[in-house]
Amino acid sequence: MIPISIDAKVLGSVFVEFLNNWLPEAEAATARAIESWESWYVDLERSDKPPDFPEADKKIWRELRDQLLAHVTHHKCAYCETIIVRDPGDTEHYRPKGAVCFRRLESNRDEIVGVITPDGNEIKHPGYFWLAFDVNNLLPSCKRCNSIHGKRTQFPLRESRYVFLYKPTKGSNLKVDCIESHAWPGWYYLSPSELDDCEEPMLLHPYKDNPSDHLEFLDGGFAVSRRGGDAARADLSIDVFDLNDELLRQQREKAQRLARHAYLARVGILHKDGRTLEDSYARAFRTEGLLSQDAEYSAASRDAVVGCIPEAFRHTCSVV
Repeated sequence: MIPISIDAKVLGSVFVEFLNNWLPEAEAATARAIESWESWYVDLERSDKPPDFPEADKKIWRELRDQLLAHVTHHKCAYCETIIVRDPGDTEHYRPKGAVCFRRLESNRDEIVGVITPDGNEIKHPGYFWLAFDVNNLLPSCKRCNSIHGKRTQFPLRESRYVFLYKPTKGSNLKVDCIESHAWPGWYYLSPSELDDCEEPMLLHPYKDNPSDHLEFLDGGFAVSRRGGDAARADLSIDVFDLNDELLRQQREKAQRLARHAYLARVGILHKDGRTLEDSYARAFRTEGLLSQDAEYSAASRDAVVGCIPEAFRHTCSVV
């Protein structure tokens, strides 16, 4: 897992142009999703199952997924960094769109989250359906990370304080992009940034976190929590996304071996050309493309290469 920027200032013009055309469609689909759920809820003869998204609207988030893969994530899963080829993969909703659960570690069983509606009823969390088309909530994912072996509808919080509709207290201000409910005026569907402040999500988010602050990869391709980081968030992310799946671990291990070999070979060439050993380690580490983020399993490869650098030389390689 590596940090991913969706800042328009650093993205290419092709993606930015797509986004400008895509956002009005996403906003319209968001309005439809809210109207559909609220109409279902207030219907006295409603069915047990909330409305699903129509296929035409699902196409909207799939279009974003395709553009993210092509122009932002280097065709990689945003979580495990596996390159997605010959398969579009999944459009993963960081905050689940249709239901929410968390896994109890003591029983290894998923538990459905309950929330209170503005009229005082306790219901199963319907999912963050109003964020189904929010750029900040959509990530391209391989099927494994998002399937029965991975995240599914899990969304663990630090204190289990899930927020559905929110009514601001007198004098408080909401940030932009919050949406007022039609069924319950004065209550709001919160934006991702507002929800982050209220809920304290435990899963690492590549758009908002620097995963390497919390995760590291040992020799052999094993994902573990990094000393000095948030071990609880790291461990939960490893568990929820199944980042130590044996086949994935083996693929990371292969990438690590190749990265170490290429790096040490470059160090040897530079040193043979007359550079000091310290300078050779530093220059090899900065070699363009050697540790490029578009490479598969680049975070694991970087950690493997850092492990090759003598402690005394790491400061010259911008390695903390």
